[in-house]
Amino acid sequence: MVPYAVKGDSFLGGKPRLWTSRTLSHYADQVFDIAPDGKSAIAIVDADPGRPEPHPRVVLNFGDEVRRRLAVH
Repeated sequence: MVPYAVKGDSFLGGKPRLWTSRTLSHYADQVFDIAPDGKSAIAIVDADPGRPEPHPRVVLNFGDEVRRRLAVH
C-alpha cells in the first residue's frame, strides 16, 4: 500500500507499507478488490495458511448476508 498525492500534473508516491500481514488465498489469481472510492477493500484470506482446505467453499446469497450483518438495529 502506498500513500500518494497529486499536484497539478505530478503524481507523488509515498513510502510503501504492508497492507496486511495475513496470507491472501492461493485459490485464485485476483483475491482482492478495491472499492471505487478507494476507501475500502475486500479480500479472500486462508483460514489457516499452513494447511489449505482440499475443497473450495461456495457461499450462497453472500450479498444478503453482508447486508444483514451490516444493518443498523
